[in-house]
Amino acid sequence: QPATRVAKNKEAKLPEGGIVDVALSKGELSIGCECSITEPIDHAMDNLHKCLRGAFDYVAVIVPDEEKRGKIERLARKALPAADRKRTLIVLPEGFFHFLDNLPTPKGGTAGYEVIVDFEPGTAEDETRRQQTVVDLVKGVLRKLRG
Repeated sequence: QPATRVAKNKEAKLPEGGIVDVALSKGELSIGCECSITEPIDHAMDNLHKCLRGAFDYVAVIVPDEEKRGKIERLARKALPAADRKRTLIVLPEGFFHFLDNLPTPKGGTAGYEVIVDFEPGTAEDETRRQQTVVDLVKGVLRKLRG
């Protein structure tokens, strides 16, 4: 049975006081995930910068469609230094699962990911869409672990 924990927890909080939607860790590897569903592109970029400062090995911005993915990708290419671009992933949910499938098991890794979930307050509609996206993301990670 993979070592997996799903929790709403202080570990999703970043050193500067912000929070990340989903934090995954496996051994020494950490991935910060932001679900950019309804917020504007500039807010998604702010979240990307926030997560990069949080010292995750990788930061994933998960978006609902190719149009939004392309816009954020173009801005990130211009705004981020090469080292940060190498650890940034801007993808649809399916692309994120593909990314996870192709990561090597880190030294000291376990069979599963530790999953930490937290949310920032937003409008009721934004919150519902974000929560559903995060739920789907976590379900997909857990399916892969069991699978």
